[in-house]
Amino acid sequence: MTDTSERVRQTLLTFPGIVESTAYGSPIFKIGKTMIARFRDDGVMVLKVDAMTRDVMLDTEPAAYFLEDHYRPHPLVLVRILLAEPHRLNALMEQCWKELAPKRLVGSRLGKPPC
Repeated sequence: MTDTSERVRQTLLTFPGIVESTAYGSPIFKIGKTMIARFRDDGVMVLKVDAMTRDVMLDTEPAAYFLEDHYRPHPLVLVRILLAEPHRLNALMEQCWKELAPKRLVGSRLGKPPC
């Protein structure tokens, strides 16, 4: 895992309720049984996002955010971690977490500075 991947991993683990495990031999991050992100072996992260957010990311940062045919029908975007602007990626991960986490967990993060 690269230093950048480790930074992203640490950021994901700051969100209440996120649990790390493995899938397909690589790290996966879940809230309950729902995947929020998974690292692939090629420096790419699979991130769960809504369709509108995905379209924006694909249009505004195509070098960092992309799709492969296998992922196209799913609410996911692929992220080249080394090419993604860190602040924007952090905000995107937090947005994804807020949409998937139980409201009590989102409320527990209120008052804390954004990552």
